[in-house]
Amino acid sequence: MNSFAAGVLWCLIAATGNVTMASTASAAHLRVSDSVGDLLEHPAFAGFARLLLPWDDRRYDTTMTLSNIGSLLPYHTHVDPAVVVSPDEVTPAMVSAARLVHVDAVDEELSMRAARLARDAGVTVTSDIDTVTGRTRDLLAAVTVPIVAEQVATELTGESGLERALRRLRRDHAGPLCVTRGERGAVLLAGDTFYEQPAFRVQAVDTTGAGDVFRAGFIYALLRGDPPAALLRFAAAAGALSCTREGALGSGPTLEEVETLLRQVS
Repeated sequence: MNSFAAGVLWCLIAATGNVTMASTASAAHLRVSDSVGDLLEHPAFAGFARLLLPWDDRRYDTTMTLSNIGSLLPYHTHVDPAVVVSPDEVTPAMVSAARLVHVDAVDEELSMRAARLARDAGVTVTSDIDTVTGRTRDLLAAVTVPIVAEQVATELTGESGLERALRRLRRDHAGPLCVTRGERGAVLLAGDTFYEQPAFRVQAVDTTGAGDVFRAGFIYALLRGDPPAALLRFAAAAGALSCTREGALGSGPTLEEVETLLRQVS
């Protein structure tokens, strides 16, 4: 399997009971009672619907309801779409023993609760934030090592240049600040030093999930204790390699593959 998007879709269904297709107002929303066939034929996913499912070249039971899609996803097999985790249900015990907690902006209240508890327990907290809302600044304040999309940094600060934007964010945030830039790589402000890492040149097949693999590589290198420049380079290599394969779940490279690419371009 290799579609991260399937996991994202499942999380959305589990949390909300439906998936809202904002870009296709005329199309009906998908419900957990709809089928895999409905998903594959939905106009909101025209041209890439199959990438939302595990990419293992097999035929799917198109009559399977989306409430049972967890059986296709090994790490979501036991998820009940009717279950919603509230911020109050996140306890210190859930996060205090972790080496790192990673949050996103899908449920900002939940993420802020988890991030604050982890931070207060001395646990590193990273993020995946790609949109700006009224709570984005509060979420960033709860995270110790923010990883955000380019438009987040510029929109929050009003600065067009990323270095200026990050230095402005530095006024309210003492930790490392990372910005992802897609095919243009990533940048990092660590201490007073600004690091810029261009994207690795690869034969791209599918960019689905590349940002998630970048963040996974970033977290791995961070926990390993890599210095800033090496950390950013490792993450960029991981993200680049994920683009060379279709889908996302199975496109994550091995440690050996990342290290091989790093040696080849050193």
